[in-house]
Amino acid sequence: ALPPNEEAPPPPPHAEADVRRPPAPEEKEQKIEEAAPAAAGRGGESDDEDDDVEEEKARRPDTAPCSPYGAGQEEQAEKQPRSAASSPSHVRDRRQTFPTGPEVSNRPPPIPKTEGDGCVFWNVSLKRSGNERYGFAHCNGKADFVRRRLGDFSDEPVDKETLANEAGPDCLLIRKIMEGFLLHEWNKIHLDARVKPGDLIVEVNGKRTTSEMQQELRSEAIDLRIQRFHDRFTVVLEKSPEQPKLGFKFGRREGHSGKTILKITEVAPVGLLESVNQENIAKGHWHLVVFAGMRIEGVNGVEGDAGRITAELRRADRIEMKLRRNEAHRLQRDTSSSRSPQR
Repeated sequence: ALPPNEEAPPPPPHAEADVRRPPAPEEKEQKIEEAAPAAAGRGGESDDEDDDVEEEKARRPDTAPCSPYGAGQEEQAEKQPRSAASSPSHVRDRRQTFPTGPEVSNRPPPIPKTEGDGCVFWNVSLKRSGNERYGFAHCNGKADFVRRRLGDFSDEPVDKETLANEAGPDCLLIRKIMEGFLLHEWNKIHLDARVKPGDLIVEVNGKRTTSEMQQELRSEAIDLRIQRFHDRFTVVLEKSPEQPKLGFKFGRREGHSGKTILKITEVAPVGLLESVNQENIAKGHWHLVVFAGMRIEGVNGVEGDAGRITAELRRADRIEMKLRRNEAHRLQRDTSSSRSPQR
């Protein structure tokens, strides 16, 4: 018995019941293997049933240089291996990712952007002194457009006669940005308005023709109007008795995630797709022109299954086709050549 007015001593730490729940067993990631649908063969189909959409095996790897018509920035990112810091199982400290204090207060205000019809526009202002360089390589944007229209992925120059006879946008294509120079420094400061290879310059100091813009790039100060195409867009094709052919070929291949994807391998000179291309060219909607190398992501709401997408392409008379531009590639050539001058 305890003396009066004296409390019992607290129990020792080991006597307390541990009410904490044991850690849940780590869930095993279930790997779902998707059986790649067998390529839709043409056996058993008569020539009369051949409606145009000819499926073939992709004949060459993607070797095209970076271009706005094939610059899928997201797909390029898929190729990069994840680091431990970027993995979902490693949570970063937000105080490190989003700094506070003078670093934030000294940042410039966001750069105004204009969205319109599948494109985004913004302005970049650079000023150099002495021997400073703007630090980017560019080429003739119309030449790149015409080369892709002709199905040429060799990166060889387009002859002057062909370039004069074909339609294309008056612009400069940014091919490379060098570290340590003015445009690279702009990108470090203006995170919301970074310029990337594949972006287009559509205006320099108010000038809009290719020759005038190239001349203005020699100035000590430049105001650039940048245009970037959205990664995905949609085209609508409607078959008719006068035009029953969709007019393109496509192939199956395995994507980086192991999933079967469909890519356009050829656009025929006659067919519905070329007719739609011509309409968009006439309107100056260069970003809606379809090229070989673009990925078919869906048809009439059917997505995620190459076999079902193929069946829908053959079945439907009205095709609403969701496309994704093919991946951007770094240039392998010498960017100091005359076709890709550095500024």
